[in-house]
Amino acid sequence: MTARVWTRRSVLALGVGAVGVVAVPGGARAAPVRVGDFTFDVPSTIGATAPYPSLGSGWQWMGRTSEPLNLPRTVVLARADLGSSDSEEILGLALASSATGVLAELEIGSSRTRSMPGGQQVRYPLSYAIRADARYHGTLLIATRDLPPAALLAVLGDDTLTANTIDTVLGSARWIT
Repeated sequence: MTARVWTRRSVLALGVGAVGVVAVPGGARAAPVRVGDFTFDVPSTIGATAPYPSLGSGWQWMGRTSEPLNLPRTVVLARADLGSSDSEEILGLALASSATGVLAELEIGSSRTRSMPGGQQVRYPLSYAIRADARYHGTLLIATRDLPPAALLAVLGDDTLTANTIDTVLGSARWIT
């Protein structure tokens, strides 16, 4: 038998490589999504899906995590065809259906405005009852620029939704110029 000698350098390389594999989870990678002239990234755990009736209609792109459960843990909704550049008007139009009970127990927090490549974004924290025994929370982003169209991007989920997931999606939002 031959003896294998491990050099200090090879042991360090192996250790650093193992730490790198553990420190970067597979879900951390993001995939770009484009809706009109608006683009954003979603984590690899979220994939495009057919319309989901509980989340409303009119979305140009819908993504969700895939669980065997009936209700997804995280959803991302987007559209970029809104004929206004006024974020308050867009918020009113987007939430008009809540008056009919579609978004039961809707709660909206204070807005935060940020600049973004190609325009501006206004973020609203929100939560609502998706059904009697389940509640979603997350953030609604309204992306505007000098001229219409504007975009809506929502990241919503149950209690497993993290700030990191929300930041991954919303922080990557930008207009393609």
